[in-house]
Amino acid sequence: MYTDFLYKIYQGFSQTRTKLTKNTNAKLLRLKGRNFYGSAIMVTEMDSIYVSIDGNMTRRAVSFARRKLPTLADTVKIRNRARKERDLRIGHLAKEGVLRVLKVKLGIPEQHIEEYDRIRTDQFVDFALWEIKVGNIHIDVRSSMEQSDLNLRQIVSNRHHLGYCSDEVTLGTPSRTRLIRDFEKRGLTLPQLPRITAKQVENYIQNNARIKDLVIRAYFLKDDESSCHIVGWVTKEDLIKKGKIGQLPYWPRVTFHLLPIKDGRPMEELRRYLREKGEVG
Repeated sequence: MYTDFLYKIYQGFSQTRTKLTKNTNAKLLRLKGRNFYGSAIMVTEMDSIYVSIDGNMTRRAVSFARRKLPTLADTVKIRNRARKERDLRIGHLAKEGVLRVLKVKLGIPEQHIEEYDRIRTDQFVDFALWEIKVGNIHIDVRSSMEQSDLNLRQIVSNRHHLGYCSDEVTLGTPSRTRLIRDFEKRGLTLPQLPRITAKQVENYIQNNARIKDLVIRAYFLKDDESSCHIVGWVTKEDLIKKGKIGQLPYWPRVTFHLLPIKDGRPMEELRRYLREKGEVG
């Protein structure tokens, strides 16, 4: 009986030591984008970067919105003037937040960062070719102001990275061609589409100009423009290969590649990626 008692004490100690070791290793391996068991980690609200919006950022956003507003067309949904101006302002504030993270938090040298709005000469008539460029990587900033009372944890768990689908890949015979949007209700990723080839997938990734090399997601909590949360990022390949083809309730006429934020990449990995892929040293 005494031996059994000692064994139980040893067993409890062993399990505690194993748990502590796993937790420590998990934190170390998280930096490599893997958890203790070697599978991809899940992004949480703890991976987000909080950005406080200051007066200078707000003034630049208001100025941008006023310059862009006269040329802004409704392509997805009909909006009144006030809603258009708010959407433009939120989008620019998100970009300001991402720029601050790139320069201050991630330490990317300013000489390697470009803003399209600072070099464009079209008077905001055309669509921007990109928003931010770091080295040779073109970045799109996707921003949203949450319309419900979800907190940050719920946003990361329930919202998506997204990028526009292109119908450049057609499937089937010429007499019965099926476009990508024909599959939007089936919850498939691009590689899962019937009869699509690996070469077609790679060509689609290369030719879809509507999704940039890298997409960063920024969220504002409901009715709060005083701060934003940079919740994660994905590469173009991530979004197209892993994201499901579908629609969003409030944009019923548009087909997207949709990848949950929690299945994307944490912000802590972005510095290394930009330095390696963007060749910024």
